[in-house]
Amino acid sequence: MHKAILAILLPLLAVAQALPLQKTDDAIVFGDKDLQVAFSPQDGSIQKLEHNGVMVAVAQPNALWMNIKGEDGAWLPEDSTWKLQDAVQTADDTLRLDVVNGNWSVHVFTQLFPEKGQLRRWFEIAWTSDKPSKIRHFQQRWFRIPMAEGMFYNLPANRTTSEKVVFDDLKDHAAHRAHIGSRACIFQLAIKRSLLFLTNELATGFDNTNTTLENCDDAVDASLFADIQGHTQPNVYQTLGEYWLWLQDNDAETALTRIHEWHRDRGLVPPADRPDWVRRATLYSFHPKGSIGSLWSDWGGFEPSIKQLDRIAELGCNAIWLLPLEDLSPYWPRDYYNSKTASARPNNTNNLSIAPTNSACMSGRTSSRTAAPTPTSGPKIIRNGLSSRKMAPHSIIGASISTGQVGSTT
Repeated sequence: MHKAILAILLPLLAVAQALPLQKTDDAIVFGDKDLQVAFSPQDGSIQKLEHNGVMVAVAQPNALWMNIKGEDGAWLPEDSTWKLQDAVQTADDTLRLDVVNGNWSVHVFTQLFPEKGQLRRWFEIAWTSDKPSKIRHFQQRWFRIPMAEGMFYNLPANRTTSEKVVFDDLKDHAAHRAHIGSRACIFQLAIKRSLLFLTNELATGFDNTNTTLENCDDAVDASLFADIQGHTQPNVYQTLGEYWLWLQDNDAETALTRIHEWHRDRGLVPPADRPDWVRRATLYSFHPKGSIGSLWSDWGGFEPSIKQLDRIAELGCNAIWLLPLEDLSPYWPRDYYNSKTASARPNNTNNLSIAPTNSACMSGRTSSRTAAPTPTSGPKIIRNGLSSRKMAPHSIIGASISTGQVGSTT
C-alpha cells in the first residue's frame, strides 16, 4: 500500500521541484540537463544555450546585447554596458535578471519548459529619470548560432516558396530580415536538431517584431527588433513580449509541421462560436501569381500552384486560402473581376469558377466567399482557422486538398 502511494507521489514531487539555479563568478546557470541557459554575471546576456547536453548557441562577442532608442532618436552607445544588479528565481521555472544602462532599467524574464525544449522571454522596461520620456525602438541580440556544413534556415513567412538559406551559400556578413509574428523562423542545426524563433501576438505586451539573421564566419547572429513606441513615465515598468525559442530533436521540415502544437498551447484556437469546418481546417495561404518581392511574377499562376498540392498536403494542410485575385496587386486592388491577369496564366483559367465576390479554387470546383487575412507577401499555414493577421471580408477561399471538393465556408 505504502509503495503504491509513493509511486503516485514521487512523480508529483518531481514536477514541483524548482529548476536548478547556480551562481558563480563566471556564470549564472539556470535549467537542467534537458534545457539550460548560462548568463553573464556582468551584463545578463546569454552566454550559452544547451539542449539535451548539446551546445546550440553562444554569446555574440563584443556586442551591446540589448539596446533602446530613446526620445532623442538615438540608440544607446555601443560602448555602453548593461550592469546586472540581481538574478531572482521568481517561480520554479522562471528567472528574472535586473539590468540597468544609464536611465533605463529592464527586468529580463526567462521561463524554461525543459520537457518541451521551449524557452519563453519577456521584458519589463522603465525610464528611471525624474521626468517623462519616450521609447522608440527596442533591440535584443539573442546569441550566435554555430552552423555546420550543409545546414540551413527557413523563412516560411517571407516567400511563396519557403526561403531556404543554406549556410554554405551565404556571403560574408549577408543579413536576412524576417517579419515573423506568430510564424516561425526555423533553423536546421543538425539532421535531427531544429531551432525555432516564434512570437506570441496574443501576449499583453506584444508589439510588431522582426528578427535579423546575420552571417558571421561559421555562425549566424540572431537578433530581434521590436517597434515599441510610446511615452514612459518615471519608474513605471511597461511589458514587452513574449518571444519564444523551441528546440526539437527532428529536422526543419518536421518542425514546420509541428508549429500548430505551439499555437494550441498559446491559446491560438478558434472561438467556441465558430463553425465546425473552421476547427477542422488547416489552411495554406498564398497568392498564385507570386510574391511581392518579385512584383507578383515568380510563381506563375494556377498550374504551378496545383503542382504544389501534394507537398502542401504533406505539411498537414487540408485547404487552400488564396489571397485576393485582381489585376495589379493584393496591396493595391484595382479590378477584382480581371482574374485572367491576376492568375498570370490567361489560358489556364477556363476550369476555374470566378464569382462576383472574387471566389476561385485551385481544384477547378466551385467555391464560396469567406473572410481572409489581410494580404501578405508570402505563404502562411493557418491551423484551425486562426490567422495571426486581421480578418478582412474582401478575399477568397479555396478547396479541400484531399478530396478536391470545396468545403462550405458560409
